[in-house]
Amino acid sequence: MHDWMPAVTATTPTTPPDANVGLARLTKLVETDDPAEATVQLAALLEDAEGMDALAAAWRSSPDRVAALVMRLGAKKGMRQRAGRLERAIREAALRQSRAEAEGRLQVAMERSTALPLAEALAPVLGAHVLPVGLRSPPGWEVSPRGVAKLRVSPDSGNVNAVDVAHRPLLIEGRYRDVHDNSVTYALAWAGAGGGWHLHPVPRAKAADARGLVAYAAHDAPVTSNSASDLVAYLDDFEAANLDAIPEARVTSQMGWHGTGDERCFLWGRSVVRAGGTVSAGAVEDLPPARWVPRQLHLLVTEPGVRALADGFRVTGTWEGWLDAVNAALPYPAAMVALYASLVPPLMAFFPTLANFIVDFCGETSRGKTTTLRLAASVWGNPDERGGGIVVSWDNTRVYVERAAALTDYLPTFLDDTKRARKSEDVGRTLYDFASGVGRGRGSLQGIQRTSRAHGVLLSTGEAPATSFTNDGGTRARTLCIWGSPFGGCSADTLVAVQRITAGVLDHHGHAGPRLLQYLLGLADAGAGLRRLYAWRVEEWTKLCNGNPVAGRAAQYVAALDVAKWLLHEALGVPAPTSDPVLVAWEAVIKASAEADRASDALRDVLSWATSQQHRFYGRLEGEPSGNDAPTGGWLGAWASRADWRALAVLPTELRGFLERQKYDAEAVLRVWEQRGWLLRDEGHRTRKATIGERKERCFVVARAGADAVSGEPVEADPAP
Repeated sequence: MHDWMPAVTATTPTTPPDANVGLARLTKLVETDDPAEATVQLAALLEDAEGMDALAAAWRSSPDRVAALVMRLGAKKGMRQRAGRLERAIREAALRQSRAEAEGRLQVAMERSTALPLAEALAPVLGAHVLPVGLRSPPGWEVSPRGVAKLRVSPDSGNVNAVDVAHRPLLIEGRYRDVHDNSVTYALAWAGAGGGWHLHPVPRAKAADARGLVAYAAHDAPVTSNSASDLVAYLDDFEAANLDAIPEARVTSQMGWHGTGDERCFLWGRSVVRAGGTVSAGAVEDLPPARWVPRQLHLLVTEPGVRALADGFRVTGTWEGWLDAVNAALPYPAAMVALYASLVPPLMAFFPTLANFIVDFCGETSRGKTTTLRLAASVWGNPDERGGGIVVSWDNTRVYVERAAALTDYLPTFLDDTKRARKSEDVGRTLYDFASGVGRGRGSLQGIQRTSRAHGVLLSTGEAPATSFTNDGGTRARTLCIWGSPFGGCSADTLVAVQRITAGVLDHHGHAGPRLLQYLLGLADAGAGLRRLYAWRVEEWTKLCNGNPVAGRAAQYVAALDVAKWLLHEALGVPAPTSDPVLVAWEAVIKASAEADRASDALRDVLSWATSQQHRFYGRLEGEPSGNDAPTGGWLGAWASRADWRALAVLPTELRGFLERQKYDAEAVLRVWEQRGWLLRDEGHRTRKATIGERKERCFVVARAGADAVSGEPVEADPAP
């Protein structure tokens, strides 16, 4: 890059050693004839620092001449060893001089490289971008428009050379510090190959590792596998030299509630909501660190895949325009339930016992389900599922949904159209993940990654109920499936309402959510009154459960919808419908409590399966093989042919295999059957011996009482197929 000329000839205020003086003194010593006198002069010379410096200077300027004189001295009688000692001393002094001069040149070079602020040095490539005040090249490095260079002393010439490390400038422009785990991410900046100045968040751990840093070559960073190690050292030196000048921003990777006391706030997208108002800061990843506001909290998004989601939480249009859209939805209870559900997530900080739950709108296509989802999403931001909004398709990976939910902590998640899921089983697994509220643990080179946690409500749409994709009873119990068109049909009035809602929320959104947050932040009693209201509504809804534990849990969800309804209409002043939409949610609870009884579902499926395989149950059909003459495929168990049969015996391997093929947890199902008295068993066993052919085999034996319990009426013998 640059060849630093030896501009420095002395590094101290002393007079440089004179080579001529050294040569004259050595010549005089050689020409002394008296050996004793020569020995005395040599000893004096070795003790004379200035004399040795002069000889060293002579050696450096005329090494052959000095070597010849030393050789002549050694030829004198008795002077060979002394001459050798003198030569070694001259060489060492010459080496010290060379090193001192090189260090001096390097010091001047470093002072020259660090003297000019980078804002001035890089002006040709910065354009309108503003660098933080005080940033400078670290000692030993040169940063210029031509790139980054390491200052090194040439072993041959002693000159200082600037050795290229990067062909474009690269520097740490800022530091993001996570307020939760104290981790640091660099705002790494570089000049683009095609021009312009680029900012990119790079975790400090990756910038400190050559393999991690080289990955950013994909983002046009001036780094290769050959230069990565040098650049890691450079960035370390840069941070150490500029630590006081590098701005630091307070960041978090999650929206939602943050801080305590006077610092209490809610991060909504790129904006911070406080009791006194909302501050919009924009994307901190794009904001030059020189313009960061001290102590302000920012949302840092390092994953491009969820950045559009984060940016979708914003305000557009007017409050009045949004109210007009809501007024069109008032006659439709299911649509209003979606609106209430969208308001619930921030309340979870006030209701610690309220778990994540799912509200699923399912039914025929083109019946207003997506419009309902848009209405709910308009509370918080852009509801356009076609791009740039907070409604996303089920056509995303399970990992994406997990990370999106973690990003939008204490905010709702919106997933449209389950039939677009990449795999049907992904729907059930995603519902389970969301309901649990804890992301999957993952390993990394540094150990186990921090597990993400999310609080929220998932609003989903699809032609089939979301619960049809899972056999997990807990997930089903946490899902409120609202079947049918949210708008009740396809009348002309409905079409007008849907069009009015759609147009209204696309043009006016992001108003109600921040207003709710400001109301919550302004509560004088820290939400104690709100908690009392919630507890009262839980108690009232629980009274209607008749002891059903599944409905009892879901009563909390309905109570939360009730509180959200009160906040929307009473606290925010949105007009209320004439009928209570929450009753629609309660109907879904009753249905969910029935569907969540997976043990009963499993027994129904077993009875259906056994009926279809009657010829493989010993004793079931007349004219069947006798003794050990088993049917094709073998016996499944034993089942009497009488209409008043008392038990159905199934071989353990066959029963477990069937349950697992149907995606049931076989052990959990059997345990519940046993608790309910649906299994007949021998003392000390879960099984009972049954006769199959000429053998007694241990089987799981289902009592007739269990079959009657799940069918609701006595089971009659079906005719043979």
